[in-house]
Amino acid sequence: PTFSAALATDFLIEYLGLKEVGYIKILDRPLMIYVVNGSFKHALRIFSREDLNLAILRLYHVDLPERDIGSFYAHLSRILIEWIERSEIETLLVLGTMYPVEEKESGDVWVATEDWLHEKYSKYGFKPLPSTTISGLAANMLEECLVKRIDGVYLAAESEVYRLVSELGKKISEGTLKQSQAFEYLGRVIPDARAATLLVEAVSKILGLKVDVKKLMEVRDSYNRLYTQVMEKIRAARTVPVFVG
Repeated sequence: PTFSAALATDFLIEYLGLKEVGYIKILDRPLMIYVVNGSFKHALRIFSREDLNLAILRLYHVDLPERDIGSFYAHLSRILIEWIERSEIETLLVLGTMYPVEEKESGDVWVATEDWLHEKYSKYGFKPLPSTTISGLAANMLEECLVKRIDGVYLAAESEVYRLVSELGKKISEGTLKQSQAFEYLGRVIPDARAATLLVEAVSKILGLKVDVKKLMEVRDSYNRLYTQVMEKIRAARTVPVFVG
């Protein structure tokens, strides 16, 4: 919901100069071609660079009937893991976001992985993810990692957007905010650049890469100011204005 992982992924692809080396086509699904800046793009693209032991999967949104989502995730996960095995990739990093654990966002990155890998990732300063569940495509891929003995690692950055969604939900229930207004507010703070920055820094630590997140941090600072304005107006107003100054 925060689009932070997508932002972090796009930033790493551009910053590291990764090139598109392949794509994945799901044969038994309705065909959908994405257009980005006037160019045709596959929905599932793989980026890499010869001198880096790194591959990034860029997944665009895929529209599916709700009844088909589970089978699609399972099928896609098997295809991805088979490609990972053939490419002799040893570790799969899955990026995500989560509701802040404390009242005030800590800026921590949380990790979930297999027992024997905990010590390795704690050295990077990541905290073990509290008791929770992981669902969707991430869960399918991580389960495949367990079966195939690939090191599956889930990294989650705290995001204040979840708190904003909660506040907006309360206002809608109270009848003091229209759903269209809620979407207006969310559109001003998504993607969560702050969480994306944390994810980029976390990946950089693991890969031993020096990544200058200055540009992404500039976006993050702008996000922080806007988020504060939005929350103040939502909490103070009985009826929330559509436009934020």
